[in-house]
Amino acid sequence: MRANSLPEVLRVLLVDDDEEDFLIIKHLFASMKSIDSKLEWVSSSDEGIEKINEASHDVYLIDYRSDGRTGLAILQEVCAIARPEPFILLTGVGDVDIERESLHLAASDYVVKKNLTSESLVRALYYALGRKEQEKQKIDQLLEVNRSKDEFISIASHQLRTPVTTVKQYIAM
Repeated sequence: MRANSLPEVLRVLLVDDDEEDFLIIKHLFASMKSIDSKLEWVSSSDEGIEKINEASHDVYLIDYRSDGRTGLAILQEVCAIARPEPFILLTGVGDVDIERESLHLAASDYVVKKNLTSESLVRALYYALGRKEQEKQKIDQLLEVNRSKDEFISIASHQLRTPVTTVKQYIAM
């Protein structure tokens, strides 16, 4: 990912009902040297969904278990697949099935909290932002190809209609 595509200050929202986990992650953010960031924490999934729908953050860190709701349910509810910001699912224990499902629901990464260091967090943030940027570029390319195709069909249709109109007028005479 190009360094210039990063925002000056990376705005991150953490949705986690465990204050102790928040304090650990806050400490990890404070020790990151390569990213200037602003971490905001909400302790309820409902408040997290409200904040996500405001779209005022660059990255979302979602705990897998948050006050009775799973991170997968949050990803579904906010329609993460259609959003331009990346989502990273945090979990206490690794589970291959949950990891697959989270990636299927458009999470950019799946991180086990006990393995989390400031370096791995920076890498997860960079990779998540990079994937979303590549995804955006691919969508832009596909839209451009589609626009070019539509333009070609319009021109070809016009070029084919012009001689047919002349022939029709000649026959009508």
